[in-house]
Amino acid sequence: MTTSYGKQQPRKLREKVWGFDNEWQKDICDCCNDLGSCCCAYFCCPCFCCQVFSRAGEWICTPFFCCWPDALMSLRMKIRTGFRLQGSIGTDCLAAICCPCCVLLQINNELEHQGL
Repeated sequence: MTTSYGKQQPRKLREKVWGFDNEWQKDICDCCNDLGSCCCAYFCCPCFCCQVFSRAGEWICTPFFCCWPDALMSLRMKIRTGFRLQGSIGTDCLAAICCPCCVLLQINNELEHQGL
């Protein structure tokens, strides 16, 4: 009798468990499709930020008590892993540092798409 302990997992099982199957509903550059949200994100970023963090179930003041890019990167990672979206920690970090308003809009669009 042989046991499966210590053996490598089959590739398909590993991909099923750890694979990220879905894509973001909107690309990070598709942030201005909804003009109202776009204007709110760019001209009243703190208000929009609190709204998005609250919708995602996070403490509303997280971005203001933590370092801004870190909080935004963490939220993007949470959304990405929760909905099994493709990407990596590196892309989350780069996006949060380079274009935080676009990231907020992308997360907002994804939450709307997921019904949250």
